[in-house]
Amino acid sequence: MKKPWIGVTLSEEESGKNMFLRANYATSIWQAGGIPVLLPYYGQAEDYERLAEELDGFLFSGGVDVDPSYFGEETFAGCGSASTNRDRMEKMLYQAVYALKKPMLGICRGIQSMNIFQGGTIWQDIPRYFPGRLADGQALAHQQPSEGAVSSHTVEIEPDSLLYRLLGTGSLRVNSFHHQAVRECAPGVKVAARAKDGLIEAVEMPEYGFWLGVQWHPEYMAARDENAARLFRGLVEASSHGV
Repeated sequence: MKKPWIGVTLSEEESGKNMFLRANYATSIWQAGGIPVLLPYYGQAEDYERLAEELDGFLFSGGVDVDPSYFGEETFAGCGSASTNRDRMEKMLYQAVYALKKPMLGICRGIQSMNIFQGGTIWQDIPRYFPGRLADGQALAHQQPSEGAVSSHTVEIEPDSLLYRLLGTGSLRVNSFHHQAVRECAPGVKVAARAKDGLIEAVEMPEYGFWLGVQWHPEYMAARDENAARLFRGLVEASSHGV
């Protein structure tokens, strides 16, 4: 069986001079049995429709915030910088991929952008607006102080979810590097996991096939953590079978 081609979205420097991807996204796809294909900006809708047809699966990677106008809000205090080029490109790509029901995985910004492009919303800044707390009243550190290979908090996984089927567990320790998160799920999207403070940490679309977003960063851990690696293998396997 041929290795599937996995299209991966890129980040952009604020100057607009460079597009880039952290190596661990690509190496995680290689190790899972796929071939990463980097997807630049500045194309037109027909270009991304062609890519959606030719490639087998897609990874929407992490990065800067999505412009709040994409989910019908003004920019609130605490919202970070956005990339006009990236937002434009990823919306066109998402629409083309969704139309063909190709497998897709979103990580960090990726879970947020997929939910937004499907009609959902996000918390623009967790410390300012998200009211959830742990049982003892403490605020959970969604921006952890440790480096990426270190897990910092637990997520509880829904037992009837795709995520549970991939991992085979109802509880998972994850890393955490985000100040935004899914607030309201888009139509057809359901919660697959939450942190102990109630924040949504994973979403999926049961009627789609393989449509999964996670708020943590499994690419930092996939080389030596089986549960992180399973997320990439799940994407690659679904892409191999066209589901």
